Amino acid sequence: MTGPVWNLLRGVFLVAVVVGAWWSWRDSGDELRRALDQVAPAQVALAGALVLVGLVVTGAVWRVALGAFGLGGPVREVVPPFFVAQLGKYIPGSVWSFAAQGALGARRGLPPRVPAAAAVLFLGAHVSSGLLLAGLFGWWTGLPAWVVSVALLVGVVGLVPAVHRAVGRRVAGAECGWTLHHSLVAAALMVPVWACYALALVALAPDVDARTALTLGCAFAVAHAAGVAVPVAPAGLGARDGVLVVLLAPVLGTGPAGMVALVARLLHAVADFVVAGAAWLVVRASDARRPSGGPTPGH
Repeated sequence: MTGPVWNLLRGVFLVAVVVGAWWSWRDSGDELRRALDQVAPAQVALAGALVLVGLVVTGAVWRVALGAFGLGGPVREVVPPFFVAQLGKYIPGSVWSFAAQGALGARRGLPPRVPAAAAVLFLGAHVSSGLLLAGLFGWWTGLPAWVVSVALLVGVVGLVPAVHRAVGRRVAGAECGWTLHHSLVAAALMVPVWACYALALVALAPDVDARTALTLGCAFAVAHAAGVAVPVAPAGLGARDGVLVVLLAPVLGTGPAGMVALVARLLHAVADFVVAGAAWLVVRASDARRPSGGPTPGH
């Protein structure tokens, strides 16, 4: 891909991401200000730090997904492009983050369909691990039993290696070596991620005991899966927040549940852009060290 074409595509992608992010928040200003008035700045800062930590750890799961296709390399080469491409989820539609993964992978000498397939496997492990945790621990929460049951079923099926191999081969057009080891490692790596996200909600919510804390974490995992299931909305807009409020309202009350959902969405969006911005600086530095179109070291 030539320099001018790459620069044009990069510019279009950035504009689309910014417009998509703006669109997702365009009518939420007053509501967000009221929500932020209900929590102390220290609570927001702590929750934001926890979300950042959880997000960064997902980069390790991305490496697991790439490894299923026999790809590896230094962390600074394979992880930063992943975080940049993840901003594609703010563009309405279901394919843009995957397309961005493919484009950035091709820029580094990889077959375009393989990074896109790895992104699909990553998303599957991400969502399924959260649902599995919600299915295992949800019985000790305020969540409805049928929600916990469905979460457990989908979480288990979503981590079956044969499912990942079939999807990986289909998307990549190449052999996918996802095994039980990949499923176990990805799920284990996602435990601290979901823990950080749950603790971020605990930091925001009022008067949280152990059962409520567990409910917050399980509800967020289920709500996240609901957002992924509505691909036309930027970053699951509407679906994730709506499901989270419905699941938390019986425990926290409608007002506090809405506050927690809205502030959490803000913190996750800020974390996405902060990490992607830092990752982009690493990508640019890496590109400067490598001849144009040259392969990533270690592949």
